[in-house]
Amino acid sequence: MQLYETVNGEIKVRLLRDHQPNQAMLNEFQTAQFDCKMTKMELCGNRLHGYEVDEPACFLKVFLSLRNVTSDEIFIYKEDFQLSYDKKKFSFEAEDEFGVSGQFPNVIELDADETKEGCLVFLIPKGAAQILFTYHEYADEEDPGKTYRLRYVLK
Repeated sequence: MQLYETVNGEIKVRLLRDHQPNQAMLNEFQTAQFDCKMTKMELCGNRLHGYEVDEPACFLKVFLSLRNVTSDEIFIYKEDFQLSYDKKKFSFEAEDEFGVSGQFPNVIELDADETKEGCLVFLIPKGAAQILFTYHEYADEEDPGKTYRLRYVLK
């Protein structure tokens, strides 16, 4: 996986060591309704699209390709994607849409066999060494669903 980092207006590219036991599924997972592939990540510093966060926080853009594998229209909810860092027990939802180019809306609609590409924006500490990207599938109130995980070492 490549991590793009903007430092003083210059974009640097780093290769990350990926934690994936099944190399055939590197950077992706498959649910019953859609395939999700993480194509890249970008550390954007503490300013993004006119917004600024206090140090030591920084913006992290996670670029995804989502493909509907069913013959029906599906809806994917942004809040089902979460990110945690440095083995913390809690995780964070992506930021609400605020005009970043390609940013996914709060509800992502996919027609049968449709693929959409875009990004989710998260806030993480600038010094974070590891991240865990998760998608939690909610089937209904009685079925807690599955959780899919992608782990990365940033430093």
